[in-house]
Amino acid sequence: MKKILIVEDNHDIQTQLKWGLSKGLDILQAFNRSDAIDLFIKNRPPVVTLDLGLPPEEDNASEGLACLREILKKAPETRVIVVTANNDSEVAREATKTGAYAYYLKPVDKDILRAAIQKALNLSSSEEDDS
Repeated sequence: MKKILIVEDNHDIQTQLKWGLSKGLDILQAFNRSDAIDLFIKNRPPVVTLDLGLPPEEDNASEGLACLREILKKAPETRVIVVTANNDSEVAREATKTGAYAYYLKPVDKDILRAAIQKALNLSSSEEDDS
């Protein structure tokens, strides 16, 4: 079963994402950057969904962008799908420039998110097959 990591500081949204995405996937969950990096290092999921407003800086994107950079530094092939309430176009540009695979504003339709995750997993699998 393919693993994905959901990084989201809101427990209700975390639960909704896990419930909505768990079919056929092994869901790992983190509520902050430190836990996310620890889980990422231990499990190396090919896909991560990432909220940018993480503690202790929930009101801006600094922790989320730092998490994105750290994940991609450790494994540049990882598909990081940003799912955030931050609608600042500069933040979106920064996340994309840093290497985010996709960028969605909350609330995101679970079917759209599931399709993006599946596409990212398929790309990851085809790259593994090629190597």
